[in-house]
Amino acid sequence: MAERLKGIPPAKPKPIIEPINLNEIIKNKFRQSNISGNLYMIGQRPVEISLKLKDIPKLGIGEEAWNSFLDSVCRHFAADTSDDEIVTLNTYAQQSEIFLDISRHRKNFPPVEPVAGFGRYMLPDALAGDLRKAGFINQLLQFHGEFAYDKFGKSPSYYSFKFHQEPHDRPSGPLTGKEALTILAIDDQVVILDLLAAMSQSLGYKILTARNGNDGLALFKSNNPDIIIADLAMPGMSGLELARKVKSLSPGTPIILVTGWGVAVDGDSLKRAGVDFVLNKPFRLEQLSELIAKISLTGIKSR
Repeated sequence: MAERLKGIPPAKPKPIIEPINLNEIIKNKFRQSNISGNLYMIGQRPVEISLKLKDIPKLGIGEEAWNSFLDSVCRHFAADTSDDEIVTLNTYAQQSEIFLDISRHRKNFPPVEPVAGFGRYMLPDALAGDLRKAGFINQLLQFHGEFAYDKFGKSPSYYSFKFHQEPHDRPSGPLTGKEALTILAIDDQVVILDLLAAMSQSLGYKILTARNGNDGLALFKSNNPDIIIADLAMPGMSGLELARKVKSLSPGTPIILVTGWGVAVDGDSLKRAGVDFVLNKPFRLEQLSELIAKISLTGIKSR
């Protein structure tokens, strides 16, 4: 398998997408569906809509893809909206994140507060049930966005979408050259290092490898990699000990700890060591590549 992976040519970077102003697209879309005043045709029915669009940075999502996403979200949400309710669309930004809220409330009642202040966001593939089948959820996966919704009502009173702003001059595919993501892989098994190296190279990432914790720590100090993948059980320095040493030098460096089949590690030990993610053997290379992509795009840390 390692030899086959080594033969995979580096992934071609995706074309650079011209950043778009989401607010302008939203305005244009609703202008086309306006009946009169704040009344708009959504799907096959008129819906009263209030647009509260704050200044937000441009976002690297294609205009056609965004229009399709917006259509799907509005149709899905409006299907459960009654005639005595108003639908509000909010856009706003917080630090490097851009939010789109769509909510409903009865007339003469205040709209839902910005969901970023209280919502619990999740990755789209963590959803279950009918909502997971909605067309806009699959589109959100492509945007690397996150989702929060009202779980307590019979039908949700709000959806909220969180998008992570990326530099406008950066291609949406894997980085190459000087800007390529650098991964440090540490494992005492050569075959594992070969697999990780082949996977990283095929995705356009830089890869450094070491067969023990001491060598891995030396490579970390001299190269300052973006992500560390370390095996738990290694002779000499364990993966946990390595994690502690790395975090003492660079608390923000994400660490993925790989454990053997059936090996359970105490959560407190992981927390003390500063381990951010755990992968249990055997794992699929797709799992690891998705995790690396998640870290590089969002910087989210979880266990």
